[in-house]
This record gives sequence, structure tokens and C-alpha cells, in this order.
Amino acid sequence: MVNAEILDLRKMDTRYLEKMKKLVKEFYVAFGQEKYLNKEVYRATSIERMKLRNRLFDEELKEFLEAETDVEKLDAICDMYYIAIGTTLELGSYGNQFFVIDYYKRRTWFNDELIMEAFEEVHKSNMSKLGLDGKPIYREDGKIIKGPEYFPPNLKQFL
Repeated sequence: MVNAEILDLRKMDTRYLEKMKKLVKEFYVAFGQEKYLNKEVYRATSIERMKLRNRLFDEELKEFLEAETDVEKLDAICDMYYIAIGTTLELGSYGNQFFVIDYYKRRTWFNDELIMEAFEEVHKSNMSKLGLDGKPIYREDGKIIKGPEYFPPNLKQFL
């Protein structure tokens, strides 16, 4: 038997997903990640790359589950979309991470328009992570970390 709640998920409007996709592509280019959009590179790195992407997604899901404020929840949702869209760009098709996001999004009052505005703010913040030399800084596992000119997203303005 199929769970009716799963069938009733509010999917993100595809117009917003397309806007998000463009922003994430911009990030990939600015941070030297565009090679992962090439299917030949993806095939050569797929297992380790997907393990990293899953770990990053799991970190954000944990942040959402532990969030105490709407600002923290909104930030985690935007970050989960960022990672899921990046994974989609690398795989060439939508993955199951979107089902997870939609499931938890239903437990908030956030609508697609609010998430899109917040996502754009998170994107601006993510773009500020470059180092002073204009290059990305990486954690040991390959995650991009904050540079000295990083500024956090101002998500309170949307709530």
C-alpha cells in the first residue's frame, strides 16, 4: 500500500527550480566545479562525488531537524535545495533528495515564493565564500568552506 501522504507532497514549482538551477550553475562555474557537469568526468568520479553530495545533504537535513527557529529551518531548506539541484545538474536527472525536501517543507509554512527569495539570498552568501585570491577554499572532504569575505544570508528579512 502506498502512503497517501507521500503522494500529496507539495512539489516545488518548476519555474522556481529553473531559476535555482541557473544560480547553482553560476556557483559551479565561479567555484571551478563545472567539470562535474561533464558526463565523462561524472562517470569517473561518481561514487566518491555522490558520497560527498549525500554527506552534505545529510548535514543540512540534520540542521533542519535540529533547527529551533524559522530562520534556521529556512536556511537548511535552501541549502538542501542547493545541494539537490547540484546533484541533479551532475546526474542529469532529478533525484530522491527532492522528495525529502518536499516532505519536510510540508512541516513548515514556507511557500515556493518565499523559498525562492531566500534561495537567492543564500546564493549571494554562497558566492561570497571565495578566497581573497578569487579561488574557492576546500575542506579535506571536498566541501567548499567560507572565505574571509563571507557574509551569512539575511533570511530574517523574509520572515
